[in-house]
Amino acid sequence: MGANRVQQALLAGAVDAASILEPILTTVQQRNDGARVVARADAMLPGQPGAVLAACEGALQEHPEAMQELMALHLQATKMLVEDPKRAAAHVRDFVEEPSAAVAPWNRWHW
Repeated sequence: MGANRVQQALLAGAVDAASILEPILTTVQQRNDGARVVARADAMLPGQPGAVLAACEGALQEHPEAMQELMALHLQATKMLVEDPKRAAAHVRDFVEEPSAAVAPWNRWHW
C-alpha cells in the first residue's frame, strides 16, 4: 500500500494502525484527534537512520557538483527534521503530494 493509500485508510478508519513516515504522521494527527503514536522508529530500532543517501558510481563521477549539492541539501533536510519537525513535515508533504514539482530543480543536471 502506498503512502497516500495508508493515509487515506487511517483517516477513513479502514485500518486500526500502520507503520508510517512523515508527513503522513503529522497529517493524520492534524486531521484525527484520536490518532496516537504507539512507538517511534528510534524507540523500536535505536540508531537506525531515518534516511540514507546513495548514488551510483557513474553519477558521482559524471556529476560531482550535483552530488555535493545533493549531500548538502540532505544534511540541511536532516537538520530541519531534528530541529523543526513540523516545518519539515510541510516540505515533505509538498513532495509527497506533487513529487515532480520538488524534483524539478534537479532537471538542470540532465540525468
